[in-house]
Amino acid sequence: MTSHPHPRAKVFISYSHKDIRWVERFHIHLKPLEREGIVERWDDTMLKPGSQWREEIKKAIKVTKVAVLFISADFLASDFIATNELPPLLTAADRDGAVIIPVIIGHSRFARTPSLSRFQTLRDNPPSKPLGSMTKANQEKVLVRLTEAIEKALNLNPVYLNSSVDSAPPNSKDTINSKTNPEAEAQRLAAAKAELRRADEERRRAEQERLAREAEESARQREAELEEDHTVETQQAITSTRRIPEAMPSDLPAVKPVEEPPPEIVVLTDGESVPPIVVPIGRYKRSTLIGMIALVILAVVVIFTLVHYGESNNKQSSSSTSSAGNSSSLTEQGADTSAGNLSGATAPPPAQSVVPPTGMAYVSGAEFTMGRDGDPTRYESPAHKVTVNSFFIDLYEVTREDYQKCVDEEECQPPSVWGSNKFPGGTAKLPVTGVTWDDANAYASWAGKRLPTEEEWEFAARGGKKGFRYPWGNEWKDGLANANSASKGLMEVGSYKGTSPFSMSDMVGNAWEWTASKLTAYKKGQPLPNKPPGDLRVIRGGSYIEDKNEATTTYRRGYPARGVSYDKTGFRCAKDMNNSSGRTENEVKDEKTQPQM
Repeated sequence: MTSHPHPRAKVFISYSHKDIRWVERFHIHLKPLEREGIVERWDDTMLKPGSQWREEIKKAIKVTKVAVLFISADFLASDFIATNELPPLLTAADRDGAVIIPVIIGHSRFARTPSLSRFQTLRDNPPSKPLGSMTKANQEKVLVRLTEAIEKALNLNPVYLNSSVDSAPPNSKDTINSKTNPEAEAQRLAAAKAELRRADEERRRAEQERLAREAEESARQREAELEEDHTVETQQAITSTRRIPEAMPSDLPAVKPVEEPPPEIVVLTDGESVPPIVVPIGRYKRSTLIGMIALVILAVVVIFTLVHYGESNNKQSSSSTSSAGNSSSLTEQGADTSAGNLSGATAPPPAQSVVPPTGMAYVSGAEFTMGRDGDPTRYESPAHKVTVNSFFIDLYEVTREDYQKCVDEEECQPPSVWGSNKFPGGTAKLPVTGVTWDDANAYASWAGKRLPTEEEWEFAARGGKKGFRYPWGNEWKDGLANANSASKGLMEVGSYKGTSPFSMSDMVGNAWEWTASKLTAYKKGQPLPNKPPGDLRVIRGGSYIEDKNEATTTYRRGYPARGVSYDKTGFRCAKDMNNSSGRTENEVKDEKTQPQM
């Protein structure tokens, strides 16, 4: 009988063409095994022009002993792989015992794909550590392990599966001529397949046992380390503990006491407030001395505070009797003398002492959290800290009758939705809509105000540091705003009771509101998706057609400043503290007591 050369086991490589660089690198590591005649790789680069590729793939998979899958998101998304390569490979693994080795090259849904995740990945290449996230040295290390895994898979079983009898090992005593005894050949192939399945099961079981042993050993080692640390700490605690001397025998000779040196003297004083305090150090233990010093320092601080407080009261009393124009009275001027503001700039009066301009609310500035994490559109994300200065803002959206006054003075253009220079009858209290961003700015300037920035708008709507998602709280409540199918159109301003903590109405729903801000991604946030070109300005609050997920205090949208329809877009105005007619309560009282000329 003629002897035949040893057959080379077929290694089938499945990959997405977008990941070709990994396959090319793997070819280099596999080359020594190919040169030694141990393996013969196959991938779709082996297809020749004009060949029937479906048949070629089936033929290659039929004799595959090891299949290497380069897993990535592109691999899992490939319809070609899912239709033409994976089904026959999985069948070969289940029926013929082919070994499948996944190589994770990128983050993907591999772990959630049961048909693939049941196959063991390489030890250094779990789904959480793809090749793409490794250093080049570690990438090479994984590819070397891959070739070793292939060798191990081939050494598990000496039987080489092939459609030809000539491919059997040369020294096999069971070589049978399939032409003369087809039944025996079928039995041999069946036995070979059974042996492959048995070997594969043994490999899987051995791998599971190895992982279990490693986990158990790791837990045992960790427990030992914890126990050792505890023992060391206990010994250190025992060593550091002072030993209590044993009682001295009563029959020992008396010891002559050592004369103490003259006591050291410490003088504690604040210079003027209290007299010097003399403490003889030598006669007290150190702990007692420290306690005494602490008490003395505390007493000094208390006395100094009381004296300083009395002086401050005297100064304030004398200042209150001086004239109102005395510039030395910081209390009357409301100057900020805190450590955080040394510039001497006059701070705005407290919220309760400010009487805002008619129709406006006073918003006391502070730092707050703007935006919201978890926004799938990325427009509201990420949540970030912003500081807003104190300002005034309109209690209501600008109405049609308000805007009409600006139109009558020819300072504003009539909205397109009016159809003429005057709003339709019976709609005076509806919010003005159909205005461009330029129109809103023109009205604000005419009224001696401005548009609020989106930071100011959100701060006012959320109740400052309270950070509400809706003006009234964090849960939607029907009937508090003109949104979420509450009505079929615009409603008169102030019709709904869902005011913000600063008393503004309709901060969500009814009509969108222009802000002064351009639409940009939040700092440290991802780029905005599908952002159209042009001058986009932020609108806030939503209109009557928005649902409760968009009619919120954080939802934002970019809208062209000019050139489109604005039938659901209006605005409200804001005003700076340092350029306003806002007056303190004292100023209002003084005005009332002034004699009429």
